[in-house]
Amino acid sequence: MAKRKQNGAADIDAVDAVAGELESPGQDAPEDRDRLLYALHERNRKLACLYAVGEALRARDLDRATFQRIARLVKKAAWHPEAARVRIVIDGATHAAETFDEAAPRVMIELVVAGRKRGMLEVCHTDASGVAAAATPFPPEERELIEAVARQITDALERGESEARLLQASKLASIGELAAGISHEICNPINGIINCADILIQNLEAGSDNRTYAELIRAEADRVAQIARNLLRFSRHDLEKHSRERPTALVRDVLALCAKKIARSRIDARVEAPESLPELLCHKEELLQVLMNLILNGIHALDERYPEADPDKVLSIRVRAGTCGGRRLLRFVVEDHGTGIAPAHMDRLFDPFFTTKGRDKGTGLGLSVSDGIVKAHGGVFSVESEYGRFARFQFDLPLDHDWTLDVPAGPETVWEDG
Repeated sequence: MAKRKQNGAADIDAVDAVAGELESPGQDAPEDRDRLLYALHERNRKLACLYAVGEALRARDLDRATFQRIARLVKKAAWHPEAARVRIVIDGATHAAETFDEAAPRVMIELVVAGRKRGMLEVCHTDASGVAAAATPFPPEERELIEAVARQITDALERGESEARLLQASKLASIGELAAGISHEICNPINGIINCADILIQNLEAGSDNRTYAELIRAEADRVAQIARNLLRFSRHDLEKHSRERPTALVRDVLALCAKKIARSRIDARVEAPESLPELLCHKEELLQVLMNLILNGIHALDERYPEADPDKVLSIRVRAGTCGGRRLLRFVVEDHGTGIAPAHMDRLFDPFFTTKGRDKGTGLGLSVSDGIVKAHGGVFSVESEYGRFARFQFDLPLDHDWTLDVPAGPETVWEDG
């Protein structure tokens, strides 16, 4: 913001300097006066363009209409407006008022926000017939204008991201308060159900069908109570007791919960989780939540690509042990051959409330919460995808007890199964 103000001040100073020269004695030569008037005209045109771009960015949402208007404004202020073609690319979407000639000479400025490339601003020159100019130069003044407009767009994108983060933080705070209230309301009736189930278990004959049903009621009530405790932990971030779990058992438990959905979608679920894998110190319920979320996302992607049964409708769950930088770790991988992830969405996968699903199919919190759980366990999440072909989610968890995975950059991961 400060830089933009400085640039604007410099332009105004330049205009004042030119005006001063026009008013000063000794400037009687017609060519000098014409040169100064032309310079003043060019400065005014640049200032008018930057002001109009700023107004467009402030007055509208950052949508297609806004960026197309900016493209037209830059074209109008170009050195040769009739030969200029302007294209703005934001998050993979292209905005241009006219067809952009890929072969023409151009100036291209990347739009980088918070270290992440969001797009680019490009200006090319064509001749009068619309054919790429052979070697049309870009004067310094035109390059300066393009760079200044790019800075304005970048600042607007950065403001938009900051506002979105504030809104997300507000939503999360509201959800935390709501979760605490729901948890309290759930716990009271659940405790009553658990107590009644305990009484039934004590008064029913061991091995009878009725006692089995009572034990199932008790187990499921415990699970609901655990969900309620998770809601409280979400709102208060309580410290939880961790336990040693076998990775194979974790995968088996989560697949048991998803078995009906996998069967209904006619998915070929392939599991590679050897019994010989070492135990992991973790919070079981949280890791089950992460695996459950990844598997459900995979099922959704497969159903999108293959509405019916198909030989390629495959969901793979793999667990491997290895070492990285002298540290022992476990890698969990969930891979599907579904729709994949669009390149424009890759950088936003773990943003709270970001979702590509419909309103009734996703909240945009699953991957964000899963990422937080993995980080709380000292782990690292990563994603690979080819749009239209597959998506592979994997997270590495340390087998050490200090809950960190502070590995120096560069070491190769060596897997124990080759």
